[in-house]
This record gives sequence, structure tokens and C-alpha cells, in this order.
Amino acid sequence: MSILQRLRRLFRRHSALPACAGEGPDIPIMFVQRFLQPPPQPCDHPPGEGLHVWDEPLVINTPARGDAYDFVVTVWCTWCAQPKTFDPKPDLAAEINARRRGVERDIRNVIRATARQFLANLPHEAEEAVNKELAAAFFRPIHDCENATVKLTVQAWVGLSEELREQRRE
Repeated sequence: MSILQRLRRLFRRHSALPACAGEGPDIPIMFVQRFLQPPPQPCDHPPGEGLHVWDEPLVINTPARGDAYDFVVTVWCTWCAQPKTFDPKPDLAAEINARRRGVERDIRNVIRATARQFLANLPHEAEEAVNKELAAAFFRPIHDCENATVKLTVQAWVGLSEELREQRRE
């Protein structure tokens, strides 16, 4: 089992953790926090309000600079939908689902454009740049109308392709 598969399994075990500030566990060791932290926090409202959805990790193979090798990018999306009116109460899950497909396309475009600037042996630098660009792209709410506000927080991990990983082992 590859390390990426182990990380995915580990993340799934902890994906049921709450997204709001103050609800998650307090993990003081930064190394452990990197792997055990809950999904990114998209909101700062009181606990129990709105709807939070954690999507399954999205794995994207995207070319590195030179197109000889790919990066393997794992993306976690955390959605937060807040109602603005309670009479009638909006369908928050429908608000999220209506935007999911377009957002996935935008995520792929941002990742591809950013990752192509880095050589395939520099996944750490690519990860920092990808997360910075994703944070900038999804800084504002995805949807904001008189009934509801939908926010999205995206976190990406960038790794080496299996082919390049095998070459490094040799």
C-alpha cells in the first residue's frame, strides 16, 4: 500500500470532525497535526448553524513543467452553507450540489496552471503555490443570494508521481 493510500485512509477516519472553530481537537504537535487535522475551516459561525459537507478527496494527475512527469494532487473540499432566511428555510444541500461541478472544473484549472510552473521533483514548492492560488480563487463565497450563502475551503496535497518516486528509490 502506497503512502498516499495510507494518508487517504487516515484522513477518511478523521473526516467526520467538525469544521467550525472551537469544535475540533487541540493537537499541539505540528508534525502530527499535518496528518490528523480536520478539513480546512470555511466558517466562523456558532456551532450547529448551517450545513457542512466534506467531499471525498479528489485525486488529480496534472503535468509538471516540461510535461515529462506528472504531479499527483489530492484535494479536499469543505463546504459551508448558511441560511439567511428561515421562513421558508432554503435547501442548503441543493445549493451546494448546484455548484459542485463548476467548482471542480475551476479547481482543476487552478491546479493545472499553477503546477505547470514547477519541476516534477519540487512537490513541496508546488503544494505551497497551489494552496495559495486555491485560497485566492475561493476567497469569496461561491454563492451569495437573499436565501443562502455558500462558502468553500480547498486544501491540496501535491506529491510525486509513482514513476518518479520509483526512480528516486533506485
